[in-house]
Amino acid sequence: MKFTILSAIILIHLVVLGLLLGPCRPGPDAKGGDVVDEAVEEPDGGDSESEPESAGTGSSQHYGAGFYADALSPLPDALEAASKTCRAGIVVDWTSRSVLWKKQDTAAYPIASLTKMMTVLLVMESLEQDQELTLQTPVRVTKQANGVGGRQVWLDPRDGSFTIDQLLKCTLVFSANDAAYLLGQFLGGGDHRTFVERMNSRSRQLGLTHFTFHNANGLPEGTKKLENKGCTRELSYLAGSLLEYPQVLKWSQTRLESLTSEFRERGKGATMLTTTNKLLGKVEGVNGMKTGFTNAAGWCMAATCERDGRVVIVVVTGCKQADKRNDLAKGLISWAYKGD
Repeated sequence: MKFTILSAIILIHLVVLGLLLGPCRPGPDAKGGDVVDEAVEEPDGGDSESEPESAGTGSSQHYGAGFYADALSPLPDALEAASKTCRAGIVVDWTSRSVLWKKQDTAAYPIASLTKMMTVLLVMESLEQDQELTLQTPVRVTKQANGVGGRQVWLDPRDGSFTIDQLLKCTLVFSANDAAYLLGQFLGGGDHRTFVERMNSRSRQLGLTHFTFHNANGLPEGTKKLENKGCTRELSYLAGSLLEYPQVLKWSQTRLESLTSEFRERGKGATMLTTTNKLLGKVEGVNGMKTGFTNAAGWCMAATCERDGRVVIVVVTGCKQADKRNDLAKGLISWAYKGD
């Protein structure tokens, strides 16, 4: 009897003690406990299983606010005076990602045929990403390309087809508007507007926020004469990115070439392509990249140069005369190499 009463008292105490302390649960740091995982938010709302879009060889590093570091120096008096002949400009040491000189470098102005650098970049990225495309892929000449004005190689549907490489040659050596248009139309699936939308979209993806494209060649577009616009800082990025493509370098430093077809051979023969870059062969190390002109844009140039493994890029827009543009770019290159 006493044992039964003692057992009951002990049981009652255990029940009361359990009610006071509550159920025993290990804390989140306890070893061996069941821990509820916290939700982890992906950066920028991204999907952890999705792959980032390839930027291509020439754009292996996206442009952004910290892409360049300023290492500014004053220009000599004569060069400073010459710089007043341009609307905007920049000198970049591409090797160290340093800006050596700048003028209105983030203002968006008309860029004329410097537009073609974006067109060519998208062509090269397409060649990387689409295994069915090669430099030898034929592109049939269209009536629309035949109707493009300005500087051209007189593409004619009777030419039949030209390869992507031939059209790149016309675009980079001769700055042919019809060749650039045809490349855009082809990569747009036959629709030039689709390619232009891609130009604008891709520029934003790369972090280039000052570009506005209306066509693939840089001519004033439509009845409103809309000008493609951009800033010299971002144009220097395009020029530097294109340096990574051997086929672009091949044509950007070519001074004289030709374009032929069976149709042309039956007529006046091959079309001669003379470079628009007058610094080639005259300024040591210059190997590209693009020139341009419209009435609104003025005379423009993106010049790339390499000496002893060091790459310098000069971009000037809105120059009043072609020779003034050339002299200014030449002077800025020489200054960047400190009198070399």
